[in-house]
Amino acid sequence: MKNFSLAAGTLVLLASSVFASTDYKFLCVSAFGGDNNSGICTTLANQFNVNVNSNAAGTVDFKFTNAVGIQSSISEIYFDFDSSLMNTASIFSQVGTDFTLGANPPNLPGGNNPNILFSADEAVDAVGNPSKGIDTAADSTTIRFNLGAGKTLADINSALAAGTFRMGLHVRAIGCPAGVTGCKKGESDSFVTTGVVPEPTTYAALAAAVAGTLAIARRRRSMVK
Repeated sequence: MKNFSLAAGTLVLLASSVFASTDYKFLCVSAFGGDNNSGICTTLANQFNVNVNSNAAGTVDFKFTNAVGIQSSISEIYFDFDSSLMNTASIFSQVGTDFTLGANPPNLPGGNNPNILFSADEAVDAVGNPSKGIDTAADSTTIRFNLGAGKTLADINSALAAGTFRMGLHVRAIGCPAGVTGCKKGESDSFVTTGVVPEPTTYAALAAAVAGTLAIARRRRSMVK
């Protein structure tokens, strides 16, 4: 039993390490009855990602990227959350972008849809959008918040998974891939987070951790016998 408990404890530590950094994907608001202005926003949503991590005590970082296949620029980023969860946003780092605190429009376009009801508590805006937005695969913008009293990264991930904390993107200057019908070039669309979508590498790392830990437990039990 002692060996099994040790193995279980190791598994918890490994799982915690694996999920310390979590990636979230986005859905076009059309999935909730909102507008699909570009005609391709469902496909476009696959390009957008936010990585959630805690790189300093008492803070949480949100790193936004755009794996550009289809031309587009993440021009405004919105946060809808309970004030007890986190506070005091700052732009922690930028690569190839120029965002400032505050946004115009102040709320996610289309966010007032009754099936979405997005209400931004914090937002950032690309200067001279969309030219300084996240519009290449090399671009990134990281927004840092202070965690609320007694809150941890686990609380952030739980709120995101439950949908009580959401992030929204307003994406401008959408291009049209060759041969795609029904696409409207130059339009803008909105997107919202929908819960945890771990990357395949995360699944693989957790599976390897589980397999390794169980193997250790079996060997130790055999040695005891």
